[in-house]
Amino acid sequence: MTTSPDDAVAQFTEQGYLLLKQAVPDSIVSTLDTAVRKLTDDRDPDLTHSF
Repeated sequence: MTTSPDDAVAQFTEQGYLLLKQAVPDSIVSTLDTAVRKLTDDRDPDLTHSF
């Protein structure tokens, strides 16, 4: 399903965000996910924040 520009602006205005599906290729998402996981796995547990 494609969202029209007017619908996208309305969604952003109402919800404060806009979800852009398939905006980034899966290969880049996978690379970024791997990098973030490595950073968080290597992090000192004392620096972990919980909410």
